Formats: sequence, C-alpha cells, structure tokens
Amino acid sequence: MFRFPLFEELKICMPGSPLVFGNLVARPLGVGVLTTSFLISVAVGHEGDPKRNPEPSIPGEIILAGTSGVGSAWDDVGAGVVFQSQIPVNVLGGTGNGSDLWHHVSDSGREYGIVTTRESVAWVEVTTPEEPVVVHVHARGETSSLWGDVKTIGHHAYVDGEGGGTLVFDMSSIDSGVVEYLGDVGVGSAHNLVACPEAGILARCGSDFRLYSVADDPAVPVQIGSRPDRYVHDAVLVIYPETAPDAEHHGHLIGFLSDGFNNGGTDTGISIVDFGVPGEIDPGGTLLSRITWPNAGYSHQSSPNDDFTWLYSNDETSNNSTWQCVDISDLDAPVLGETQSNGKSSNNHNCFFRGGRLFAANYKTGLRVLEADGNLLEEVASFDTYPESDTAGYQGCWGVDPFLPSGTILLSDMQRGLFVVRLEEEPSNFSYPDGLPDLVGSEGTAIRLQIDGVIPAGVNLEYEFGSGAIGVAVGEPTESSGQFILEIPASEQCPDTVVFDFVIVTQDGDLVVDPNGPFDAVVADEMLIMDSQDGESDAGWSFGSRSDDAVAGSWTRRIPGINDAFGPLAAWGGEGGCFTTGQGDEDVDGGVTTLVSPAMDPLGMIRPTIRYRRWLQSENVIAAEDRFEVELTHDEGATWQLVDLVTFGTSEWIEVDLPLLGPASASPVQLRFSARDLGEDSTVVAAVDQLELLDWGCAGVLPGDLNLDGRVDGLDFGQFLAAWGDLDSPADLNFDGLVDGLDLGILLLNWTF
Repeated sequence: MFRFPLFEELKICMPGSPLVFGNLVARPLGVGVLTTSFLISVAVGHEGDPKRNPEPSIPGEIILAGTSGVGSAWDDVGAGVVFQSQIPVNVLGGTGNGSDLWHHVSDSGREYGIVTTRESVAWVEVTTPEEPVVVHVHARGETSSLWGDVKTIGHHAYVDGEGGGTLVFDMSSIDSGVVEYLGDVGVGSAHNLVACPEAGILARCGSDFRLYSVADDPAVPVQIGSRPDRYVHDAVLVIYPETAPDAEHHGHLIGFLSDGFNNGGTDTGISIVDFGVPGEIDPGGTLLSRITWPNAGYSHQSSPNDDFTWLYSNDETSNNSTWQCVDISDLDAPVLGETQSNGKSSNNHNCFFRGGRLFAANYKTGLRVLEADGNLLEEVASFDTYPESDTAGYQGCWGVDPFLPSGTILLSDMQRGLFVVRLEEEPSNFSYPDGLPDLVGSEGTAIRLQIDGVIPAGVNLEYEFGSGAIGVAVGEPTESSGQFILEIPASEQCPDTVVFDFVIVTQDGDLVVDPNGPFDAVVADEMLIMDSQDGESDAGWSFGSRSDDAVAGSWTRRIPGINDAFGPLAAWGGEGGCFTTGQGDEDVDGGVTTLVSPAMDPLGMIRPTIRYRRWLQSENVIAAEDRFEVELTHDEGATWQLVDLVTFGTSEWIEVDLPLLGPASASPVQLRFSARDLGEDSTVVAAVDQLELLDWGCAGVLPGDLNLDGRVDGLDFGQFLAAWGDLDSPADLNFDGLVDGLDLGILLLNWTF
C-alpha cells in the first residue's frame, strides 16, 4: 500500500504567487529572490586539477537489484554491501560527469538523495531504495561545472561548485513532486558548501571561508563575514556539544577547516577554529590549533566521530587510501595519531563518520567502510563503483552519504551517477509472518514480528496517532525463536490514523530501525466503499483533452491479455477490463495523453479517502520528459493539484490511498491521469483500475449522536449548534479541529428518521 500525506487544500495560482508548471515552480520576479547581501568574491580553486578532464560518463538506464544483464554485475563488486539501484548520469539530467551529493528527509519521513552533475541537480526519492524515483531535475545553466556540492538546512537545499553562484531551492512540497527554485547569487563561486542547521549557518569554501546566516530566512542567506586566512577546501561546522570532552568550548560554533595556501596545496592541513556562540558569531574566528602530517599533499576533508574525541582526515593527492587519525579531545592541542591504510593505491576523496564507522569515497576503489575505534581503522565492507581499475587516479566514486535514517547509503560516481546501497547486516532482519495491517481496530491490533540474523536485547513498536497520542509498545517474545508480539493500543478516538515503526535494541544497546518503515494505517473497524469506478464501464470517464498531443498510445478502456506487447497482462484483480494507454501493441509517443475520472462526492463522510490502482512501464526515462502524473480537482476542473508523480515504473499494479481534507472533503472530486513521452523515443505505458471513494466505520459509534442515546435528532442538533466554531469539541465530527459546516454535513447524513 502506498499512501500520501494528508491532502489538506488545493492551491489556486494568484497574482504574485508561484506559477506552477508540472513539477517545476517558477516564482515571479521580485518574489523571494536572493538579495545583494549574498554577493561574494570570486573563488576559483583547483587550477590544473587532473579531474578537469575526466573520462566521460556512461549513459544508460536505471538498474535495479536482481535485474538481468548488466544489473547483475553490481551484485559481485561489494563485500558486506548490498546493491539496491543505480541511476546513470543521463537519467539525472547530465551529459558530463557526476559529482557530489547530499540527503534530505521530508516531514513525512520520505527519503531523498540530491545529486549534482556537471549540468544538473537531481532529486531522487530512495524511500524504497530498490525502486528509486527521479522526482525533479534542475539545469545548472550558467553555474555548470565539473564540481558540484549540495547541503541542506530544513526544507532548503543549497548547491554550488566553482560554477559562479549558489542555487537555492525550497523542498517543502517535495513529496508532491515539487522542488521550487528560488534563485542564485549570480556573482562569484565556491568550491564546497558547509551547513550547520543548529546554528542557522551556511558557509561557502574557497579563497576565504564565508559565513552566512539563514536563521531569519533560509531562502535569503545573509553574509555575516569571512575568514580570509587560507584557502579552505572543505570544512565541518558544529555546535560543540555539552557531552564533548573540551568543556571550555561547549556551546561554541567550532570549525574543522581543511585548508592551506595556494589553493590549499601549500602548508596543507587542518585548522580548528572557534567562531563564537550562536547569536554572537565571529566570522573571522579564533584559531585554536592547527595540525598537519608527514608528506601532506592536499588536505581534502575530515569528519569527527560521534563523541568528538577523534577526527578522521584524508589527503587527496598523497598518502593514497590512507586516513589520518587526530585526537581532538583538547581542541587547543590536537595530537596526530597513526595513519591507517587499507593497502589500496586509489586516491582518497570524501569521508563521513556515522555510528562507529567511517564511510569513505575513494575514487577508483569506490566505497570503503572502516570500523573506527579511536586510533584504529579496520575495513569491514566495500563496494567498487569503478570495477575497471583500482589504481591511483581521479575517476569513479566522488561522494558518499551514510546519514539517511533508514541506513540507506548514497554514492555519487563520476562516470555512473548515483548508486543506492546498504550494509549487508542492517536491513532484511525484519519480517511480519501475518503481514502488516492497513486497518487497526478501535480496540487495538497485535502484530507478529520475526527477527532474523541477530539476537536482540529487545524489540519496540513506536507509534503516533493522528489525534496526538504517542507511545512505545514493548515486544513480548513468543515460543518461536526470534518472534515477538507487539500491540498498537486502542486510540482515544475512532476513526483515526496511526503511524508506527519497529526498532531492535541490540545487545550493545544500539538501535536498528526497520528500513521499510515507518508504516501507517487507519484506525477503524470497517472500511466502507461509498463509490466505485472500475474498468468494466467507461460511463462518466473522459478520454483525452484539447491539449493532448500524443501521436500514439492514447487512453482507452480494454481487457488486457497475456499476449499484449505493452501494458499489464491483466486488470487489477486478475480479470475484466481496465484503462490503459494504447491497445496493447503500442506505447505513448510524441506527447501527452489524459484520462479524467467521473466525479465522486465525499460530502458528509468522516475521513474520505480516494483509493486507486495504477500501473506504469517506463524505460530510458528522463523525469522531465517521461512520467505519469495524477492530479485532483474539487472545483470542476478550474484548478488541478498534483497528488502523485511517477517517473520510474515497476510494471506491477500499485495501490494508492489519497486522504481528502479541507475543501477536497466537501465537494465532488475528480482525478486526471496523464502519461507523457517527450524528447527522445522511450517506452511509457500506463494503466488505471478500481477507483474507489472510501470512508471508515467504528463499532458502536454513530457519528452525530452527541448525547449518546443511539439516535441523531434534534437534541443532538441543539448541542451541535451550541458548539459551533469550537475547537477540539466532541461536535468536531471529522476531527479537523473545528466545528463547522463539514461537521454539519456528517450530522445530517446520519440523521435518524
């Protein structure tokens, strides 16, 4: 089951508001553009860098784990790392090479990778890592460069990299397929970006280290000064925690700067700088200490461990496949420990520490995962994104991001784009012999969990009801090995919604979360089908519109068969008709084709939900050109809101739930399904079946019976009128926090005659 966040209201494009074009939002001139406070000095680094002329990228299609042909080769290039998917540079919108990346987690918990290429920035949903979805691609335009770096603060992403400006994006609506480009500085450049969300600080690395405040408005960074001491290639900025060992600097903004003279290559090393406390930031900073190492070539990047006792650094041009371990227990007097090597000859690039391990992107030998214990590093896993060679040189794996909550690891590769992988030991330990519920009863529901591969010290179920209650249920072991029973308790109201997750507590006290979660369900005792439209009839359905321009593969209603060359081999449920693009012998070509559903009226329902089943086959797709969109209207087509965007097909039926709130819950609604194939010829085939309008019922609950006498009549109506406009009242029958006309509709619908 695939569910969307609650759909609260439909936006109408008004003067001065964003203009919506598909999944791209263009803001009118003067609205939210960056101010001249963000103008900076030009800082071009890496003159003569051998990466300036890399091997070309390798175009292709998205490759998934377990697929045949070239895809199976990736299953054999790692040790302790499991391949999930690969998205080539061309699918990410680039023609040159891939560069750096970062991550983003939306408010609903969906996970995304943000990947830069020479020509583009791409957002890829990796919530299901073996089924990535390219959500949005933005052309870097005049800021195009081999180098690209991205960091995030809250809902905003910042992209830079020697291309002449920092691009700023709003990701607050990314779950709906919308990434809003807010503008760029237009002057100057930076080599890398550093973000400290806790302090509301963004830093741009280059010929000097420039600090910007985003505390007041993340869309408009304001420069507060710079540190011009040395060229800073990259850095770490943190609010030094109270648990860290050097008490003198608790609560201060501390920077670990990989720097040097002459673009970083002379007197290269690490400067530890105190920039003051939040609210009183000193952009020039106070140098606490500086450290370098024997035969230093180029101090590239570093990452501290979780308790800030050790810092792990890499050197890009010397000491290949070697990491410097620095004791930073005393920030004023760091001590260089031993250098650690894995015995390879490939150059180092980026590295990050998480959960006792150092994750390193090492060009031609790909990802290296090292168990870190103070001064000791031991390689425990690897994944080679450049299997052609493991020698020195600047091809292959550029960046690594191990910070997604699910444990999914993102790798960027210069020739092959984005890799999505995971450590072999972490996921796949969770299974549910009885399945997971879509419907949780009003008295609660028990779930059977099977844990394999580890012996947990405990298992918990964390839950949060839509009505506000949160809690943790402790698993009770059964007689079967590794099996536990966990219970979602009764909610204080019914119907309701609940989001829940499963967490293993290991013998070492670590927490391992099921990477497939969080899960969600409706709290009710029965599902009520209030309206249903399927492929057995086309009554009320509209095929095509005046704007359709596809030359082949238009929407039609038909009974699919096993001999069809394109499309599903059967309708949802295995028999009967459904709606498909084309007649089974063709796909969509040369444009867009649309299908509009009959209207369904949710007025008077408590928690109305639209459920539909969709199917998509897509190959050689570029998200901006080939995709399947679902839009909703509640005003007879005057406005349409994008509610579902699919850019990668799995050739199987997917069930989608779309809860309706606000205006969409009180007026007839329609869905518009659009399949498009633009640009170069590719395969795009879509299908739709079994569209339903659902509501939910609870045992012993008669909506509108406010005095609990088993009837809805004038006595209840009197109580209802007395509560009109109240907040969080028993008369709030649809649980939206306000007693209003929507609740009146529910009361009247349940009137007892």
